[in-house]
Amino acid sequence: MNLTRFNHVNINCLDMDRQLPFYRDVLGCEVVVSGGTEESGAVFETMGFPGQRGARTEVLAVGGRTRGPYIELIQWTEVGSDKVADPRDIGMARIGFLVDDVVAAADDLAGQGIELLTDVHSGGVGPARVKAVFFRDPEGNLLELLEHDTGS
Repeated sequence: MNLTRFNHVNINCLDMDRQLPFYRDVLGCEVVVSGGTEESGAVFETMGFPGQRGARTEVLAVGGRTRGPYIELIQWTEVGSDKVADPRDIGMARIGFLVDDVVAAADDLAGQGIELLTDVHSGGVGPARVKAVFFRDPEGNLLELLEHDTGS
């Protein structure tokens, strides 16, 4: 197997009317598909997750790339737990987005009233160095903006 690239991430929402404007208007993602049907989620029954079908779906392109990667926001008719994942919980803990200028992006978020959880800081793994800042979406999902740090 040879994975060629990342396609999408799914974020289940309690309130689409709160989440969609954040990802569209604050983060600048572009809605490429809106929908959802009474049969949405039928595939999960075949995987052993029965429940009421139906969902509202908004698929957003990241960085103007209409062939992905995407963020798929889903508001299910029947929701599971409304617990927000903590950074050390099993499963997806955060989503990191690359930006050209993390300081300017952090200033933009703060100017829109988004609480920054950290100052812009440097870090990384091995030779891959980044500057980063953390914040949350309206439902508490942990997000990160990163800029490749080319050094000084």
